[in-house]
Amino acid sequence: MRKKYKFVNPTKFIDHHLPVRQEGSKRSDYLNEGAVGMKRGGVLMLLATDSNVYLPYYMCAVEAARVARLNFESACLDERCAGALAATYKNYDMDMPECATVVPVGQAAFLDLDKAAETLKAIFTQVQKRVQTPSKFTLNRKKGADANLEFINSSMSSAFVRNNSLVDLELVNFILKYTLSRSTIANACNYIVKIEYLYAFLKRANPSVVYTYPNGTILDGALEQMCKNLEVKSVGSIYLSITASFRNLLMPTTDYTTVLGSAQTEALVERGYDRSRIVEVGSLLEDWEARQWSKSQAREYLASDAGLRLKDRKIVLIASSGLRRNEELVWMEHLTEHLGQFPDVCVVWKLHQSTNAIPYIEKLSSLPEADQSILLTQTGGIHPYLHAADAVITDVSHAGKQAVYLGRPLWVANISGEPYPYHSYAEDGVAQLISGSEDFKAMLNAVSTGEYVVDVQSLDAFIRSELTRNDGKAAARFTDLLRELAQHPTVSPET
Repeated sequence: MRKKYKFVNPTKFIDHHLPVRQEGSKRSDYLNEGAVGMKRGGVLMLLATDSNVYLPYYMCAVEAARVARLNFESACLDERCAGALAATYKNYDMDMPECATVVPVGQAAFLDLDKAAETLKAIFTQVQKRVQTPSKFTLNRKKGADANLEFINSSMSSAFVRNNSLVDLELVNFILKYTLSRSTIANACNYIVKIEYLYAFLKRANPSVVYTYPNGTILDGALEQMCKNLEVKSVGSIYLSITASFRNLLMPTTDYTTVLGSAQTEALVERGYDRSRIVEVGSLLEDWEARQWSKSQAREYLASDAGLRLKDRKIVLIASSGLRRNEELVWMEHLTEHLGQFPDVCVVWKLHQSTNAIPYIEKLSSLPEADQSILLTQTGGIHPYLHAADAVITDVSHAGKQAVYLGRPLWVANISGEPYPYHSYAEDGVAQLISGSEDFKAMLNAVSTGEYVVDVQSLDAFIRSELTRNDGKAAARFTDLLRELAQHPTVSPET
């Protein structure tokens, strides 16, 4: 039985869990070597974050490249990213493949603050000399940040490319976007170090294609210029955005971008991104998770690792975002009213990792009749819960998309009637609406009897729009793109 989602501190893994390139070599030597394991003209896959939200997606991309036998090298921006990736592999009970670090281990520390301030001052002096109209350049973050950022980008990018200078523009972007403080200065100068190392690293690796994940990091602008200077194709991915207006569906700076489905394609095209540079692949992570869990394995996980007393009952999974917590507490009351009539059904309430569980625990303790019928948990990730579930209730959570992908009957609870800001699953025709107590009862009855209302046409359209297909071939579509670009760098893929 796999012990999944036992999240640990990434920094504890840096010394003991990163693989070495050859037996007898020192781990630090391996990490500092750079991308020497890739044959010339291959794909360099670069992880530029240590966030647990993104890491499983990158892990699946690396595994897809490995299974497809691509000529590739996996690299992490610094030791923290490498440690986080090692921890992610450990969470999934997998051995992490060889992975280089761009910034050598032990050399990613912050610069001295006084020296950082001097560096920043020198850079601004250099920038102002290049700007013909200095009056347009200001650090008024509240009033002028966006305008200044656009001005710097449009007026100075070409000059930086010609002069092979990658630091100034990237640092100015950073300072314009964030509060100018001593810690920000130190962070910005720390990024100078990373940018310089990254450029040298790319020159040494000499790839045909650079795949970087995630999009939207501070390194995007610098990496774009690096790839142009080195005549290397760049590929990125947008997998986590909800819409163009929520969670920053940023305009990619990469030559090609892989997306979940046509909804993201249209949002990018509407904002001016070239359609021929967008490749709809679906979700590598959802495909990968679907291969890991059977329903019986998922139920065993919930019973053993999560400690839930399921017995032989059918499972209604509540996977909400916590967007309207007070309403969710009312859901609990309505469910309690009716669960006694359906002894073959239990509710597993999976709280998000970031949710404050105390109000839910207090509410459940005030409803003694719900004992053993509503099982509250915050253990682990969402995937085993979805695979174990017979039906799913959500609000705007991404779990709704995942439920549709897996073919689970979906309900959306909205008892206030106020429209949700995004993910209107009921309006999309892929979920039934719960607006009050009797709707909760009808839902429980449907789960108990197994009589569900399904709009197959709406389900198919939704999957095409949001996830391309649920055919298990997202990884193949992803690696086909990388292989094609590596072999024929100037060929545009068909969407």
